[in-house]
Amino acid sequence: MSQVLLFADDRALAAFLGGAATLRPGISEAPCQELDLQGPAPGALTRALLFDGEPLPASADPCNTSCVLPAALRGGKLEVRAQGKQHSIAAEALSEPRALAQILHPLPWRSPPAGGEVLYLCELGDDFARFVSEHLELGRDDLRTATAETPWGTRVLLDSGPPAWFLLERWVEGERVRAFRRSPGARARRVYVEWGYEHPLERWLRDPPEGELLLITADGQHLRCAATEFSDLAQLLDLEPGRFPTTELSPAPAPPRLSVALRLEGRVTPLDPTLWLLPGSEQARLERLLAQTPEDELRNLLLATIEGPDGAPLFAVREVLAGRAPRLLPLGERCFAPHPGLPNLLLPCDERLAPPLRDDRYATAFGLTGGILTLLERGPADELTQLTIPERAFQSIERLIDFVVHTEARRLEAIVREAPFALEEFAEVDLEVPRVEREHERLPATPQLPQEEEEPKPKTRGRLLGKLRDFFVPSPSEERPALPATPSADPGAAQLAELEATLTLEAPTAEAWFKLGRLQGARGGAEEALRAFENGLWLLPAGEGFAALQQLANELGGPLPPRKAPESASDLYRAVLTYCAAVADGEQDASRYRELTERVYEALRAQQVRLRKKTRWLLWAAVGRETGDAIELERQREDLLSELVLRGIEDREVPPFVRRVLLDEFGYKAATGSGASEALSFLEAASGFSGSLSLPALQAKSSAHVAWLLAVLGESKAALATAKRVERTARTGREDAQGAVFGAAALARLGAVRERAAGREQGLELIERSLHWIVSLATAKQSSHVESEAAKAFADWFSALEDARSASPGVGAPLLEEALERLRERSPELQAKVLSGAAQAWLSLGVEEQGLTLARTLLASDLRYELCEKIVLCLEDFTRGRPLGEADAGRVLEFFLANPRRIDEISIQMFEVVLRAHPQDPWELGERVRAQLNDGGHVYAARLIGLASLRRLAELRDRRRGPELLDAALADAWTHKAPPGAERRRGEQRMRLVTRLASLVPRFGMRDRGLALLGDIQRRAESEEDPYIRNELLMSAGMAISKLGDSLNSFKVLDQIAAQAMASFRAAELGENGPPAWLLFETIEECAHGVIELGETGEHGQGLLARIAELARETLKRLPHEGHLVSARFFACKALVRTSHSYLAMGNLDLARALFDESYEHVKRFVGQDLVDLLEQLAEVAGELDGRHRYGVAHKVIELAQARSGGSPFFERGLVDLIDRLTTNIVRGESAFTAALKRWKGREERLIRDRVAVEEFGES
Repeated sequence: MSQVLLFADDRALAAFLGGAATLRPGISEAPCQELDLQGPAPGALTRALLFDGEPLPASADPCNTSCVLPAALRGGKLEVRAQGKQHSIAAEALSEPRALAQILHPLPWRSPPAGGEVLYLCELGDDFARFVSEHLELGRDDLRTATAETPWGTRVLLDSGPPAWFLLERWVEGERVRAFRRSPGARARRVYVEWGYEHPLERWLRDPPEGELLLITADGQHLRCAATEFSDLAQLLDLEPGRFPTTELSPAPAPPRLSVALRLEGRVTPLDPTLWLLPGSEQARLERLLAQTPEDELRNLLLATIEGPDGAPLFAVREVLAGRAPRLLPLGERCFAPHPGLPNLLLPCDERLAPPLRDDRYATAFGLTGGILTLLERGPADELTQLTIPERAFQSIERLIDFVVHTEARRLEAIVREAPFALEEFAEVDLEVPRVEREHERLPATPQLPQEEEEPKPKTRGRLLGKLRDFFVPSPSEERPALPATPSADPGAAQLAELEATLTLEAPTAEAWFKLGRLQGARGGAEEALRAFENGLWLLPAGEGFAALQQLANELGGPLPPRKAPESASDLYRAVLTYCAAVADGEQDASRYRELTERVYEALRAQQVRLRKKTRWLLWAAVGRETGDAIELERQREDLLSELVLRGIEDREVPPFVRRVLLDEFGYKAATGSGASEALSFLEAASGFSGSLSLPALQAKSSAHVAWLLAVLGESKAALATAKRVERTARTGREDAQGAVFGAAALARLGAVRERAAGREQGLELIERSLHWIVSLATAKQSSHVESEAAKAFADWFSALEDARSASPGVGAPLLEEALERLRERSPELQAKVLSGAAQAWLSLGVEEQGLTLARTLLASDLRYELCEKIVLCLEDFTRGRPLGEADAGRVLEFFLANPRRIDEISIQMFEVVLRAHPQDPWELGERVRAQLNDGGHVYAARLIGLASLRRLAELRDRRRGPELLDAALADAWTHKAPPGAERRRGEQRMRLVTRLASLVPRFGMRDRGLALLGDIQRRAESEEDPYIRNELLMSAGMAISKLGDSLNSFKVLDQIAAQAMASFRAAELGENGPPAWLLFETIEECAHGVIELGETGEHGQGLLARIAELARETLKRLPHEGHLVSARFFACKALVRTSHSYLAMGNLDLARALFDESYEHVKRFVGQDLVDLLEQLAEVAGELDGRHRYGVAHKVIELAQARSGGSPFFERGLVDLIDRLTTNIVRGESAFTAALKRWKGREERLIRDRVAVEEFGES
């Protein structure tokens, strides 16, 4: 059957073919003839194509510019039937039947394509040589050539990849070189269309046979060229080295290593500062800054209090830019800016490092590591001096204000008590401190008292009330009437707060983010409004995102003025959108295009370290749409994926309101104010647990912790009453050494309670008595168990003194010196145990130098290997994150290599400490150590050294060497064979190497290559016979794949692992002498955890969790409560609790609580350490619930612990430690807030990774 396609013009034909090719992919090869119509056709259409064979899709053109009709060509007449009528039109065939693609001629394009690859067809000769030379002069040495037979004779095909635009425009104007653009269709990878033209069907053209290329010329010829295989251009170059004289140089002895001193030299244009150092004596200057800076900008300032090299106190003020322009704060001239490419290396703003080196060399030279800021300054003789500050030392300015409150609390409390307040009937009303409204913001008004009773406003912008606010925390009272609700004077603020809560606690939508952005913009928060718009853009589908981004230009103030350097994220958006508009019309010449592109690239690269990850990708994507720069796309993609693995979502990327909402919902606020009665009731239950313990001294230890929490909540009267009662209990049982240890620890904690609740130096007597008691116990000859408890009590003593100083700064300095002196007199083993347990307290107490000295001494003594491992890690702690000195690194390396048989996956942390400190290149040092271990026959230890070296290269972001070395290390790991008797399971050592190396793939940002490596691990794992080995390999590959953005594939792997493990467990025999099949529950439990890590919270993830829970129920139901199978019950119950935890992380509170209750009933049946371990799991679930639910769940844990108390002191001690941790987390809400923030960051990380991993610049 024949059909005719009638159409009005080329545009109408292209519109029809665009839809038809989707419905009938082979239409480009459909045979047809072009007809010359010599009479009117239906619909007044003037052009026609006659088709034979398979019917064409019907035209759906609403404008009636094309139609498909049954037809036949007979005797110069085209017979057509349309709308029930027969038409006969005079027509002449203009061509023989050919494929449609050959009938249609290429059309001149409207504008050049973005990017693409170009193939040049060249005639051999001088012109070709000049053409190649000009490419080489521009640094384009990546050319490939092939020869091809064409109708014009033998020609050279030159593949340049992305073209050099300058050369392309020059040479296509001549006749010796013809340029062809590769068709962008997904299938036509060997089809090229002549430069300047586009074929209507080029996206649907089939590839020619292998070994051929299809070239479509401007006049419509389809040339199939049989081309040789492409080879590197170097094979055609004749450099003829014999034309000039050569002299062979003989090798000389290796020269000595050269020492090149790094130095600071002046910079022409100073950088904007991001960190300031301020002497402690100039605190007044910092206070003036607080008084003069608007509150929304204070959120962007962090502060750390540190000691300088001379011991003098310093303030370090850091600005968290998050895409904003840096502010020139009035904090003196000692200001720093990050070195380009190394955000944690800061230099004076007007200086730079010399000589110029690669970033990884600077990172090695200064021992840079994550989480540590390194500051460089000139010393007295122009030599470099280096300061380091741990990032964890920085706090928000608001926390600093709380710190000032604590340091001056007693003096201010005396002032308050002397003030003649007449509260009368308002004595039971919650007081709220009114905030001073700033000129640029209007917050919701606080409920107002009648005008004549209104409190006087502070004269110094609310600073005094800011310091007094802790004294207005209301005491809980059941009889207190609630304050009547007062309508907000600022409905916009209420709407803003509601939106912020919705976006934080629920699944966000683009519209909600845009609404928040408009509200914030109306209230003067320009940069936060931009952040909100940006988050909304990220959630939009592909096409809408770029359109919305273009509309954002007007919101930001229109185009950026020419030559103005961007100073903030909004300026960068304006600059990028201005660039896109300028190049989109294609009217610029090549030089103007290059100038605009170079300028926008320079602006983005200069600011990208400061940008949020979303900002960075959106801006580069907008530019990439115009440039088609695939190389820059991959560079940005690798950088961002690697940053997500190494740093995750950084604090500066979290909107300020998110922390505020999460703290209100989950944090410490839930235990104060309206939540105080629940907190106090919970502490009463904890006190009941303490009273049920069999050992009086252990009762005292547990009760002392309850008293401390009461003091933290501000319940001073109750805390002191509890402390007085506990003090009497602590003194009983002094003759029993173990009880005496617990009693001594309790006295130290009670001393901290008195310092906080009764006032300065009110608890020193108890702290002193506790010290003397502990020292006497540590001196006497005791059993190993009692000696370990004495070491724990000594470490707890330092923690108690630390807490006492949080209320009374500097208190107990002589006692601290005495404690350090007494510790030096004890045995090295006791010293090591105390040091490892009290390291963090020593840092807070400011005695890290004494800690360093003691750690060095202990490392040289004859200690057990396990204790020395802990001492090495303490060494790095006491340097406050700085790398160790070369001498310390040498000591650690010497100890490490003296025990090669003890090197395992945990102990290589010691070697990683050495790598961070040693002056030699980390890989070179690792190779030297590996060779030494291999020579001694310690093959597995040598491969672990390679793993540690690769981890250090990942820390240094060395992507030049890292991927190649990791590839080689994985290939080597697969060949590992353990000696007989070295492993419990065959292949276990090999599995441990491969799984740890797999985790490094995303840290190097290896996208395509990484997916290939991880896919190989999956394929190899399938052939493993041991299910445990197989599952561990599959799990490691799946989790690493998810970090590269392929979460869907990762979940399929996870689901497969869980299904195999569950099937293996159901098929296994659980006999007394059989293999421990219940260990498969560890794999199943990890799968439940993996669901959350992958963010698979939908139907598939919940389905997997439901299957895991069902298997755990089956196992618990069919196994007895006693006998050898109790271990299987333990693992099944543990998996059930983990499933509850996973539901909680998903936000499915109903299922989480139901599973928790079910697990709780099973946990009741366990005894001993199994019970303690399962209660620990239940406590973890309780700690991560919000304030409304966590008290009820935690009550159940305490009730069960109390019901099982009364056993051995060892068992009760485990319960006491558990309940102490539980009560701290529940009252302070630290675990709940941390878990909620982690969930929020995890959701953001997945949103970013899933888009960055797959998006092309041509998409948006």
